[in-house]
Amino acid sequence: MLKFFKFACLAFFSCLIFSCASAPVAKTVVNHPPIANIPGVKRIAVVPFENNYKPDTIYQKAIVTYLRLAGKPYVEDEYITAQYITNALIKNIKSVNLYKVVVLYPHVEAPKKIGVTLVGDIIEYFTRDGIEVRSEIRKETENYSYYDEEGTWQSGTREVDVEYTIKEPYREVVLAIDYRIVGIDGQVLYQTQKKGSLKDVKSYVSSLRTTYSLASEIVNKLTAGITKEIAPWQSEISFTLEKDSSKDPEMKTAAEFVKQRMYDKAYELYERIYTTTGNPAAGYNQAILMSIIGDSAQSLLMLDELLRVSTDTKLNKKIIQQIGVLRRNIADEEKVNAWAAGYYKERKKGNADGRTE
Repeated sequence: MLKFFKFACLAFFSCLIFSCASAPVAKTVVNHPPIANIPGVKRIAVVPFENNYKPDTIYQKAIVTYLRLAGKPYVEDEYITAQYITNALIKNIKSVNLYKVVVLYPHVEAPKKIGVTLVGDIIEYFTRDGIEVRSEIRKETENYSYYDEEGTWQSGTREVDVEYTIKEPYREVVLAIDYRIVGIDGQVLYQTQKKGSLKDVKSYVSSLRTTYSLASEIVNKLTAGITKEIAPWQSEISFTLEKDSSKDPEMKTAAEFVKQRMYDKAYELYERIYTTTGNPAAGYNQAILMSIIGDSAQSLLMLDELLRVSTDTKLNKKIIQQIGVLRRNIADEEKVNAWAAGYYKERKKGNADGRTE
């Protein structure tokens, strides 16, 4: 009886482990079009943000001239932060290796042939210094001594929780910028506002980061996203495949291929299983892998067919969800191809419409 009980327990836990095995996950990279609609553009002009903070008195202008000759920056917070924004935007635009960047300084004549122009401003910028108050519980040792109920003297040490009020200086910077991408006809093709904040808390005021240091870090985060706004970009997505309930050893082998990212082999095996057994999990997994190895349109057709014949409510819900994902991916891929066609067409055409190099 005891042996039977042990065997039953072992069988139960084996089934439990098998049923709780995680479903295989397939990953792929998808392409997305630029957020801004700027097809065919090869040159982007940037109007420096600091133009809005030019010194307006003879004294300030003299200081700026002196500092420029000495190779030092003008130190007014908004001015140097605006300079940093300009440089960060230019750096990020250049990083996509698609556009020539022209900086439209006030004293420099603008080139005749410009694709689009990026203009912007700081719409919010302030620093707040203060004291942050918080509570902290610390373990401390205290001495104790007393007579207990029987009149015996008790003494020793014990650990107790002691609450302290901690006051620390902080500096917080809030920064918001607005920039627009303007076409050659003056039409705004894209506009966005971005805002960020950063707080530094230290034990001493003298240790706090400077306003410029905090603002620079905020700018780096706010301007990094411009690469997605002006150029195609990629993201990795994951597809959770269907777990097998039939205990088919070939399904387990296919799942191992997926875990090793051997998607071609997994696809072939799922295809054979579905063709010979009609296993819906194999059919679903085959359709998903079909999109990953390069045929999203055929994958959609297969998912539609599975949805038509499947009676599994849970699987059908998953199929509907993946159909939506694939349709979005296909639409994005078509937009990327359209952007690329316009970009390389204008590149080949050269300066015919004044938008390229």
